[in-house]
Amino acid sequence: RLEREAKKVAADLLFQGHRFTREAQDKPLAVQTFLALAPRFGASYEAALRRFVEHHVIPCAVIVYDKLSKDTEVDPEDDIYKLQYVITSETFRRRFFAGITVTPNRFTRSELYKPKLWGGVVKDELIVGDDHDKKRFETELFSNGYKIFQLCCKPIPT
Repeated sequence: RLEREAKKVAADLLFQGHRFTREAQDKPLAVQTFLALAPRFGASYEAALRRFVEHHVIPCAVIVYDKLSKDTEVDPEDDIYKLQYVITSETFRRRFFAGITVTPNRFTRSELYKPKLWGGVVKDELIVGDDHDKKRFETELFSNGYKIFQLCCKPIPT
């Protein structure tokens, strides 16, 4: 409990209370928004995206995939990633669900993220659920080289 409270205080200091959230919500719900805000607040992309989603009023979620091997590979397309965690906004949890289970749990970089340029944002869609309750979401993917971040922006009507 103490560690959780300390992390919250540290994040509030880094993101200057509600300042980051107010600025983020004045901009589009997009990867480019947190990419622009992170350096202004001295935060990592991962911390900024986490804060961006946790405090957003519009339903959104982020899926974070972690590289299994940190070794330098000859071909980055062969890097293997696994689902690390999912963060959802409160409105996303109330409207859709709290978490997303992704199967299979291992992906190659080329299956998840195919940018034209390194660090580019890739638009895609994500299908979650089973045949009885399937939901599709517009997503944007971004990689910092170690992790792949998939921002679930909005549902696609069926």
